[in-house]
Amino acid sequence: MGATRETVQNVDVAHALEALVTWLRDSREPADLSKSALSALSRLDALGPLRITDLAEREGLTQPGMTTLVNRLVDGGLAERRADPGDGRAVLVALTQDGLARLTDYRVTRTRFISARLEQLDPESRSALADAVPALRRFVEEEH
Repeated sequence: MGATRETVQNVDVAHALEALVTWLRDSREPADLSKSALSALSRLDALGPLRITDLAEREGLTQPGMTTLVNRLVDGGLAERRADPGDGRAVLVALTQDGLARLTDYRVTRTRFISARLEQLDPESRSALADAVPALRRFVEEEH
């Protein structure tokens, strides 16, 4: 039995999304921040303060690995440790104003880079990508 058209489309979309994610990860990393650091800062920006164990789980790192990363972020002034108001024994990791500023600068630079790449596409391709934005947002939001 052959693959249905919908199955083939799903595979094509999955492969295209994987290629896009790989391209995004491999392009334009700032020299002073690792991909893991940028991802953790973005996660803290999106979700607010988190326990190290929760951040490690969401980022796919071990708890000791995340502790090392958080130590670097704290030492760099990009994150801070705070007492968890719900549990006095626990500590939360939060984005600092400097961390948010650094993340914002990265995002502005990244947007310029991606925009320049989009401008290299033909108008039909740019239009197709713009038309796909609502579906891509739903795809990501429904994951959480």
